[in-house]
Amino acid sequence: MKGAEDITPVFESYHALAHSAAIRQNLEKFEWTGKLMDDVSEREAALVGGTRKEPVRYRWDEGGFYAVLIARVKAYFLQKHGRAGVDPRKASVNRFVKEAPPAWYFKELLILVVYLPLFTCMLGYNVFATGLGEALPPPPLWVRATAAVLAGALLQSFSFCTLHDASHYGLLFKRPRVQEAVSRLCNAWTLWHHGLWVMHHVYGHHSFTGDPERDPDLVHARPYLRKSILAPAEQYDPFLVKWQRFFAPAFMMVMPGASLGQTQAYLRGLREGNLWHVSITAASGGTRWYEYVTYAAAVGLHVVGGSVWISFWAGFVPQHEIL
Repeated sequence: MKGAEDITPVFESYHALAHSAAIRQNLEKFEWTGKLMDDVSEREAALVGGTRKEPVRYRWDEGGFYAVLIARVKAYFLQKHGRAGVDPRKASVNRFVKEAPPAWYFKELLILVVYLPLFTCMLGYNVFATGLGEALPPPPLWVRATAAVLAGALLQSFSFCTLHDASHYGLLFKRPRVQEAVSRLCNAWTLWHHGLWVMHHVYGHHSFTGDPERDPDLVHARPYLRKSILAPAEQYDPFLVKWQRFFAPAFMMVMPGASLGQTQAYLRGLREGNLWHVSITAASGGTRWYEYVTYAAAVGLHVVGGSVWISFWAGFVPQHEIL
């Protein structure tokens, strides 16, 4: 328990490939059995008292869906590494799940090499011709627009993939702080925030994947995009749902990484001082100085280059929320 909230899903998501039985046995001495504080909210009291049924389905249940899913994933890695006879329920396979291979880094470096000249061209600098010592005129409008679209698509692939893996501590760097710094820099360059991403994706999405009531990817698409057939149709705009197969790709293209509903939810949370019942300060983990520098650089380069009106980050192709 954390306060009066059941955080079992978060715990199990982070320890899914470990020896869960041993971990839970070691944690038994820390089980909370005290009484609630007098000022706890009615919702939290109902949650702890058992009258709120929503979180119950996520609690550990031997033989249930979550346990079976973990066993299948463990069995796959055990078989792949020649340990097919080991009981998945009693095995930890963390050491078999490798971090990003060298090919991943080569791919990201190649994308970055292509992205930088496209981004520079988008800002109005002629990088695809030689002036023989003379000042080159800015590239034509259509060239800058094309470079903006291509740079945006590459940025989604480079920045999003990097920040995603870094936020899951999946890069080769052994120190968590280095991986967090990578995630913060990539988020800042796309004018997003590491803390919001962690709360939305790492904690929210991976703990409640596919649940229309708890998965932020689904909840924050209301009432515009119905991403799950389990989501009640009446919660969405009927016209948009009817034409969603045409509307959704265009919608995600101009709002890569965060749908309009998700952005509204974040703004509402900022106004109310909380994000999913968590303090904004605690959720964000603060903002580092290099994030402010990156924010300023991203905005400043567009202003200096006069390309605020032309920058376009096309990101629906690699966008994980529509897969």
